[in-house]
This record gives sequence, structure tokens and C-alpha cells, in this order.
Amino acid sequence: MGNGWTGWRLIPAGDLTGDGKPDLLGIDSAGDLYMYAGKGNGLFATKVKVGNGWNGWNLYAAGDLNGDGKTDILGIDSVGDLYQYAGKGNGTFATKVKAGNGWLGYTLAAGADLNGDGLADIVGRDDSSRSLYFYRGQGNAKFAMKVKIGTGW
Repeated sequence: MGNGWTGWRLIPAGDLTGDGKPDLLGIDSAGDLYMYAGKGNGLFATKVKVGNGWNGWNLYAAGDLNGDGKTDILGIDSVGDLYQYAGKGNGTFATKVKAGNGWLGYTLAAGADLNGDGLADIVGRDDSSRSLYFYRGQGNAKFAMKVKIGTGW
């Protein structure tokens, strides 16, 4: 279904456009961020550039972190600062909001309301200790203190 994907990082991001179909984000080797709107049949529309400067960042689908009904993303920069980018519902994002620091060496799983309070939560793995932590979403790019939920990950 295409070629030229060398050097790209792909992130299944959920419904970024508000049409009920899952979309895809891609970061090319230059650090440009593109959104591919899902067609609902396993195919995607032509890419649309929605950002730049993503070299050295880890990007994660995050679900609805702020309770506005739109899908958001999280990014960890090269120094370990965590940022939320609130989705606008059209495949683009609002200006980043710092959500914390000290995330260098963490891998995130995000995008679900794990405790049923209506806000997306995150699970983070400390890559060095292989410990798994739960972070309860509080809205507006804020998370409660971590709770250790597992080891050996």
C-alpha cells in the first residue's frame, strides 16, 4: 500500500478527525508530523502535514485527556519533558502544554480511561527497572502521582 516509509515512525492515534474512524500519525526522517485520516476500510486518505520538529521525540496516542471529547496526543522530548497536545477534532492540535518532567527512559501506553472516571489515563514503564506504573488522568494535561502496578515488564 505504498513505499518510501524508511525512517518513518507510525502511531495509531485513534479518531483525530471526529468522523468515528481511526486515524494514523507518521513522523518522517526530517521530524515532520503527518496525519492520515482513516477511511474505515483499512485505507487512509492522503497525508496532511500537522507539525514539525518531532526529531528526538517519542509520540503517543493519548485518548481524551482533557474531557472535551477530542483525541489528544502526548510527546516526550529528548530531555524527558512530557507534553500534551490537545486535539482540535480536525486532525490538528493545540499548542503544547507541559504535563511533567522526568520521563526520560519511560515507555508509555496511553489512550484509555482505565478507572472509569471519564478521563484518559496513562501507564508508564520505567525502562531501567522494568516497573509498571499507573497515572490517573486529572484533565488539562495533569496526572496523579504514579502507583506501581507491576514489575518485570
